[in-house]
Amino acid sequence: MAGRLRVIVWGAGDSAALNRWRLPLPVSYYIDTDWAKWGTSVFGAPIRSPERLIDEIPDKTLIVLNYYYYRSFPEQLRLLERLGDCWWITATALDEALDESRPDGDTRVEDILAFEQIISAIDVRHPDLSAYAHALCQTPLNGRHAQRARNAIARHRQTMPPRPLSGRAVLLIERLNLGGAERQLCNLAVGLARAGHQVVLAALETEPAGASHYVASLRKAGIDYRILPAAGAPGDIQSLVGQFWRPSATSVFWHAPTALGTAMLSVARFLADYQPDRIICYLDRPNIIGALAATLTDVPHIVMSGRNVNPTHFPHFYSCQTDDFRKAYKMLVHQPGISLTANSRIGAQSYAEWLGLTEKDQPIILNCVSDFLSIPPRRGTLTGLRSLLGVTRDHDIVLGIFRLAPEKQPLHFIEAFAKLHAHRPQTRAVICGSGNLEPEIRAAITQHGLDDRVTLLGDVEDVGLVIRISAIMLHTSVFEGTANVLLEAQALGLPIVCYRNGGSESALAPQLLDYCCDQGDTDALAEQCRILLDDPALRRRLKNKLATFIQRHFSIDRLVHETLNVGENPPP
Repeated sequence: MAGRLRVIVWGAGDSAALNRWRLPLPVSYYIDTDWAKWGTSVFGAPIRSPERLIDEIPDKTLIVLNYYYYRSFPEQLRLLERLGDCWWITATALDEALDESRPDGDTRVEDILAFEQIISAIDVRHPDLSAYAHALCQTPLNGRHAQRARNAIARHRQTMPPRPLSGRAVLLIERLNLGGAERQLCNLAVGLARAGHQVVLAALETEPAGASHYVASLRKAGIDYRILPAAGAPGDIQSLVGQFWRPSATSVFWHAPTALGTAMLSVARFLADYQPDRIICYLDRPNIIGALAATLTDVPHIVMSGRNVNPTHFPHFYSCQTDDFRKAYKMLVHQPGISLTANSRIGAQSYAEWLGLTEKDQPIILNCVSDFLSIPPRRGTLTGLRSLLGVTRDHDIVLGIFRLAPEKQPLHFIEAFAKLHAHRPQTRAVICGSGNLEPEIRAAITQHGLDDRVTLLGDVEDVGLVIRISAIMLHTSVFEGTANVLLEAQALGLPIVCYRNGGSESALAPQLLDYCCDQGDTDALAEQCRILLDDPALRRRLKNKLATFIQRHFSIDRLVHETLNVGENPPP
């Protein structure tokens, strides 16, 4: 095709390198909707405005569409309609041609590398442009492509060469945010190191400033923490393919989700060098990136740890990505040496329904409470905290620890507290956490006349201190897995009032189940809070029982044992 058509690539984002590797044609220039990129270059070719295409001769131009969760898809279609009879293609169109040439549903390495023959077989001018484009866009993990991907992974895993045990373990996360999954990953890292494993906790992005204490605690425990450098050029891909991978890995990588390619390469490059026995990933995007990278590099044991419920419940986090996640998970589950775990029964049910699995396909590994939580604070610390908050020992504090996000329903917390405060004006509320609902929360506080009664602390590094000065915890999530804050509150003897949501009940001592309320019933929440606050003797009786319950069922040693057992004995 070189010399007959000018090749122009639409999209200079993270997926560009993988698409360039899949479709290695000489590129005249890139176009992108991000004006900040105009005038710069990528892979030696300039980046220009999409309007530049108007000057091209349609039947002498081939436009290669790079997709990133299809966000720019409508704009691309509008411009293609304006250009008229132009040629356009995506790297995924190659799979459509392979569908026709390989009815047995398998892709072989020699097929993948036969670019010229495949491209020449594709008719990229279609009367129903929108429908055809959507079909191509959805091709990568649909139909026979998905079956080929599963077959490729299975063949590759089944032919892994044996490797001597090294005692090395890699734990993977997107970044060390102030969140429950991140705390559990740090707990697991400490526990594995204590059990004699050589542990690396790897992140795809640098942690925010508020999470620096995680890094300090990891390094204090002798755990190697590192940010994996990006691998973003076509040459990086070719180097990895040639240097580290068996030939069967090329087929696996070919079928991988395009938008995850750059991160997958950075993880694969590290794993190929480090040669761990196992990788344990937390949260959906790192699960898929880590599992595919570990598959490419022959890591024997791969554990993916799901969220409290499947990612379709978090549109503010994942928006257009959930369909890709679902298809990628279905490529990976039931493969040799790969496990998908849940941290609660409700979480296992959620993922099972979403992925078409049974609950027994997902081992349940409950969260744990850090040993460091039981270390008493320095003398005067709690008095200083009360002074900072403007409260005395006569003020009962109702504590909330959650993201200010829809699934945590923080407005329900404010409504319930307002009803409680009407009967107990000496009560104060403290909320630890941040999120996109903060403006609405502040407005609700003002609306209820609680500006001097509710304190928003934002993200708090040591929530144990705030728990110690509080009288009760109020938790209003619409769903939960094994919520860390509920475990930590009980470990320090703090009673809890919460909504029934499937996961919270599994984290509570039996003595607290009577204080669970139906979803949306803020009157009941307020009443249960009042009962506990009016009876200090009851709270004292509960304190030791709650702490004993947590010590017995939610230790770091149990988390380590169950995680290692799953990795070495995945479900059939």
